[in-house]
Amino acid sequence: IGQSHVALGNTTDAISSFKQAIEAAPDLLEPYWLLSTIFNGMGDYENSISTTLSGLSRIVPSLVGKNVESELQQVVECIETFEPDAPRKAPFVELVNNLANDLVQTGLIELAIKCLNKASNVLPDRADIFSSLVMVKNYLPESYPGEIFNVSKQYENRITLSSKPLLKISDKGRKRIGFVSNDLFTHSVSYFFEPLLENLNKKQFEITCYSGTRCEDETTAR
Repeated sequence: IGQSHVALGNTTDAISSFKQAIEAAPDLLEPYWLLSTIFNGMGDYENSISTTLSGLSRIVPSLVGKNVESELQQVVECIETFEPDAPRKAPFVELVNNLANDLVQTGLIELAIKCLNKASNVLPDRADIFSSLVMVKNYLPESYPGEIFNVSKQYENRITLSSKPLLKISDKGRKRIGFVSNDLFTHSVSYFFEPLLENLNKKQFEITCYSGTRCEDETTAR
């Protein structure tokens, strides 16, 4: 029900539904990260972090009783040293990834990088998390170009190893390319993406864009 409310844009009802789910089944982890994602989208990082850590405390015993505001460093240290069992790897990674997003938004970049490193090590196949790690590395003033390059190459290697062609592409006719993004609106991604679209040879490629954004504007329409 909560996810249906999210899809319909009923944020207040979605929050209420996820809170009811947590109250009814506190060991069910999915409602925690779904609820924290809503708070993050609202810019309510305090509630997002609190919700995420409530979920993580169900997995990581050493987090029970930690003070969110004054002990974030210790919280991240507990997360770094914890090894989840196989059934809980996926929810652990989702929650740690959410925490990293909140830490980035609140300017705690070094702690966010530690969380992303941990999440990426637990589930190496999650290329999206490693992509976030590459991006967030750029936010550290002390990061030097060589370090960013090396991390980017690691990301390239992960993508290359995990990808394979889905079908044989014919040499005849135009190639069909689909671009999927949640950032096809007035956003930094679009500033870089539009010139690419404009310069692709339309005689060689048939191009379709699929937007997942809820923030449609004139850039989305273009």
